[in-house]
Amino acid sequence: MNYKYVLIASQYFHDYNFMTLELKWDENTYWDKMQGFLKELLQYKNPDYDGYLGDFDEDYRYNGLKRVHHIIDRGDIHIVHSETLEGMIMYLLKYERERAKLEKGYKKKDILIKINNHHNSYEVKRIFKKYFED
Repeated sequence: MNYKYVLIASQYFHDYNFMTLELKWDENTYWDKMQGFLKELLQYKNPDYDGYLGDFDEDYRYNGLKRVHHIIDRGDIHIVHSETLEGMIMYLLKYERERAKLEKGYKKKDILIKINNHHNSYEVKRIFKKYFED
């Protein structure tokens, strides 16, 4: 597949952060950048993080990029690769509908505090920019 676009959907309880990028690196460079980003993001989301990167773990590198990769930890991370902008937007809308469903109803204060401490959108985007803004 000739992927051009990437959507990253990071979920923590009912909160989602979305990041997009244009795929402009060779596969190995991109894989290295994504591993660095995921390790740092997962450590931020989960102080007890064990180092496992799900579909982006080194053991799976030889399989190459798939349309959708998942990392299941304290809040999921979904990485969607697409050949077209429209394809990426389709997945963005899917995750946005999930976020809207989860966001309904009362949220306990301790959950909101956890989100602020472990999934703050400013910090998530800072980590993202560190690896993907050249």
